[in-house]
Amino acid sequence: MTRMRKKPLRLIFIFILFPSMLFSQKLEIKELVNYWDGNLNIIGLIKNDTDIIASFVSLSIICRDADEQIIYTDSTYAFSPITINREIPFKFLISKEDAVGIKRYTVSVDDYQKGGSGTYNFEISKVYITEKNSDYYKYSGEITNLNQEAKKYVEIAFLGFDENGKLIFFETTYASKSILNSKDLSLFEFYVPTKRNELLKTYKCFAYSD
Repeated sequence: MTRMRKKPLRLIFIFILFPSMLFSQKLEIKELVNYWDGNLNIIGLIKNDTDIIASFVSLSIICRDADEQIIYTDSTYAFSPITINREIPFKFLISKEDAVGIKRYTVSVDDYQKGGSGTYNFEISKVYITEKNSDYYKYSGEITNLNQEAKKYVEIAFLGFDENGKLIFFETTYASKSILNSKDLSLFEFYVPTKRNELLKTYKCFAYSD
């Protein structure tokens, strides 16, 4: 006799553009937000409530029109491995042309691997606004490698929040130096669209490297 596999519970939340979030039994999508900056940005956070590290966390998005027809799909990976109780951001970037007709979208966690390597052991200085105009605000800061060994291609995440603590912006960049020796410093920069920056009240940065 063939056994039927139980399907995981799926919950749907309605936001702007009618997005929905699908929950896996392991990793939970905590927030899902969209905004325009010439393209359609769909950003969110995944929280790891399990007792394992999750790496290579892949997500997919399905976009539908007013008639519920699928008109756009894409896949991406979360920013980095997700340690226990940590929240890690992700992002889908959809061009203006591809976004035409999108009325609803669904984001799901598709797959991940148990365990993971790498480090978050970096120190980030206060980030300062060093340039601003009608298009963007430039944020600049310094990062220090606190590891005992050199790290290559250190990736840095910038998360912006509104006055209610809700995620409204996410972007990544790399340290200016491709190799950071132990205790070495490097500059990094982020560009935040002016309209997004007007809503931004607090931010946090963190870095990761293999």
